[in-house]
Amino acid sequence: MQKQNIQTKSTLDLGFFTDEKLFDFFCENKTKISTIEDPLMFLHHLKDNKLITDDLFQKHKDVDVNGVYQVLEHIEQCSKKKVRKFWDCVNQSHLLELCPRLSEIIYALKSQLKGSDKKMREWKIEAQEKRKTVSNSESDQAGPSSQSTNNQRTMEKYVETAFPSPSLKMNNKTRKKSNEQDTEKEKEKAVKRMRTESNSVNNQAGLSSQSTMSQIKETEAEKAWDKPENKRWLPVTCGEGKEEKKAKLDRDALYKRKRDCIKYGSNMISPYLFEEMGGRGSSKSWKTSILCQGTTLKSLMDMGILKVPTVKGKFTLHK
Repeated sequence: MQKQNIQTKSTLDLGFFTDEKLFDFFCENKTKISTIEDPLMFLHHLKDNKLITDDLFQKHKDVDVNGVYQVLEHIEQCSKKKVRKFWDCVNQSHLLELCPRLSEIIYALKSQLKGSDKKMREWKIEAQEKRKTVSNSESDQAGPSSQSTNNQRTMEKYVETAFPSPSLKMNNKTRKKSNEQDTEKEKEKAVKRMRTESNSVNNQAGLSSQSTMSQIKETEAEKAWDKPENKRWLPVTCGEGKEEKKAKLDRDALYKRKRDCIKYGSNMISPYLFEEMGGRGSSKSWKTSILCQGTTLKSLMDMGILKVPTVKGKFTLHK
């Protein structure tokens, strides 16, 4: 009894599981689910949540183990989305309290998530450390620029002191014109050396900004969302550096507000999970965490490039 209380203490957040994972777990546990304690109540619950039709319910309402199993076979043959809806349907506290067998299965599914939770925490810690490193790097890069300005002012003072202009020496009538010309030449050489050294420092400090400007020009010249090959599958990224994750966004699925609209590898996952994988889960704003060529999805939506339906209030995805 104590074990049951632990298992039914709370429902499970299924958002971290892909459709494929939930489908495989469903197939592995069909037989066990079919031995549920109150099969008639279970079928009523499936019918009320539109997982099975009334005809299918009437056919198997005089239930036994085999009847429940056939209903589960029907759900499996429909689609992986249907299987996800099944888990959302049965993952409810009142049902888990009445059905210890179902509670054990949900608890087993939850146990598989522990490893994923640990990985998510590692991603978050690594992303935080990465942001600190980038922040320190930006501070270091800002240093040479300000130093070069100070060096330039110091050099200009030195030149003016060491090689005063002829106008300041008009009282020295004995100074020859040739000496004045020599002085001006030496002054010009000193200024040229100062500028060369200053430009060298500025060039080193400006490598990062030049790289950024180059990326901006490249983005302006070739926008990924305008390419014909990206008409449906838009390349997106999340994260920074080694933690950056790359995937494809299904534009059609996003417009239909489908939860799993991101294709990562061979799996369809939700933007929430992709945000976690990129180390940006703490922001809890996938529209700004996920980018396409450096532009947030929110900006693309606001500009009308990424089409989404008009809804009242905040745009969200269906479960």
